[in-house]
Amino acid sequence: MRRLFLGIMALALALISARGAVADQRVPEWHLSDAPDGGAVTEFGSGIRSIFVVFRYQDAAATKIRIVLHDTGGVTIFDRANEYTGSGQEVWEVTGQMVYQTYFDQVATRGEDALQALDSALAATGPMLLVQAQAVAAEGMVIRSALSALGRYPVDLATKEALDEAVARVDAVVQAGMSLNFDTPEDEMRATVQQMKADLTAALQLAEEGRTTGGDGAGFGFLDMPEGQVNIAQLWVDDNITDSIEWTVTPSGVGAVASPTPPTATTTPAPTSTTPPTAVPSPTPRPATPTVAPGRPTATRPPAAYPGPTATTVPTVVASPTVTGPTPTQAEASPTVQEPGALEVTETPPSVIETAPPATLTEVVATPGATATAGPTRLVPRPRVTPTPASAAPGSGLPLGTVGAVAAAVLLGLVALWFRRHL
Repeated sequence: MRRLFLGIMALALALISARGAVADQRVPEWHLSDAPDGGAVTEFGSGIRSIFVVFRYQDAAATKIRIVLHDTGGVTIFDRANEYTGSGQEVWEVTGQMVYQTYFDQVATRGEDALQALDSALAATGPMLLVQAQAVAAEGMVIRSALSALGRYPVDLATKEALDEAVARVDAVVQAGMSLNFDTPEDEMRATVQQMKADLTAALQLAEEGRTTGGDGAGFGFLDMPEGQVNIAQLWVDDNITDSIEWTVTPSGVGAVASPTPPTATTTPAPTSTTPPTAVPSPTPRPATPTVAPGRPTATRPPAAYPGPTATTVPTVVASPTVTGPTPTQAEASPTVQEPGALEVTETPPSVIETAPPATLTEVVATPGATATAGPTRLVPRPRVTPTPASAAPGSGLPLGTVGAVAAAVLLGLVALWFRRHL
């Protein structure tokens, strides 16, 4: 009995260790950096124009390695994959210009998929029409995030106006789709979908105009991140997420690049005058009077403590603000002091992180019990996958919960076998 128990446990541990070893052999190490041969960096400096993905692979056999970068709004800004055999190291460069162009590509690709989905919705009836419209509204939030990011680049005024108008049109699409529900009459629902299609078509045209007038993005750097938000880098090995890294771009990060066109200081020439300056009489010296700093009490000492004649002037005291709050006059004369602990809250749109392979909006799922026809299709929203926890990172084997489950199952089996033999 004891030997049976030990044999089963040894077999289970061997299987778990073998699975973990395979993950280690594929990509044992990877990181982001500000240089091709640099160390790991997760906080990059403002204006940085190139970020490098560095990974090492070993004992690979036609292993597909894929790196995907998402911004804080869930927009894919970089996606590349290659197959590798053997062992070695790879370095991929991601430039700010590439990211700028990828934003436009994402708007165009996702927008065309959304238009096709709206056409399918108009051909559908009943609940299918509602499902399709709401799925397009959800996709519109990602399109809006990409357009908003493009508006933050140093583009010309015409390009920025076109992008701002495109954002407004996409906002209308999202709001219209989210306003529909099962109580909405079908005629009203169909009219709303028609308007959504018109607004989305106009938004895509405006985005294309912005791409034409905005140039190719040469010299653009990565965008700074709002405080408290991060981008996501994902490592895929053979179509499975094995690890993820949070990274950001801030003014205090590594590899900051100065603006290529700093503002030029203008100097005003001194005015010339032929009139001789008017003599200003010197002020009559006044006895020195002590000045008390704001907020500090005035100490009164006996006259005997100071040698010499008794001062006849009254010391000038600078009034400090009262505790009960400044009056309008004091507020103008005194600087505003922010109390410690005050928090500045910045409202930001919800962050949607895509962690699944890119999918189109035209995926169709068969409805149980429905008859297959050439008519309506059902739009399924893009799945969202939570980044793999640290326990599933390369080199860590199975999660601890899996090991506990295997051990518990083996133990229960052994107890049942013991009762069967002795009872």
